[in-house]
Amino acid sequence: MIDKKVAFKHTKDGNTIEGYKAYEDKVSKGEISGNIDVKILEQLSKKYGFTLPTINITNELSTIKKRRNQLAHGEITFSEAGKDKSIEEMIVIKNAVTQYFNSLMNNIKNYIENEEFKM
Repeated sequence: MIDKKVAFKHTKDGNTIEGYKAYEDKVSKGEISGNIDVKILEQLSKKYGFTLPTINITNELSTIKKRRNQLAHGEITFSEAGKDKSIEEMIVIKNAVTQYFNSLMNNIKNYIENEEFKM
């Protein structure tokens, strides 16, 4: 966790922000920040107008996000993270998530190529 008292510079969209509070203020004013999950993808889709895939991977992304955060913060080990899923189940989840993101990237590519952002 970042110490909120520590000043730092963060460049985003050509702006330099000094201090954690300034960064929090900028993010809270409408920029989307955080781990990618279905909720953030829905926000991005509404904000920019591209279409989301119809594949439902809400549970899979939520589980992946939760486990990744637990691993990153040292709350669980890799053994603990995967103990309740078989290799076959993990492969199914990986394939569903990969299919979803491939479809999402294709939708965004078409959105840009067809200049749908001008509509």
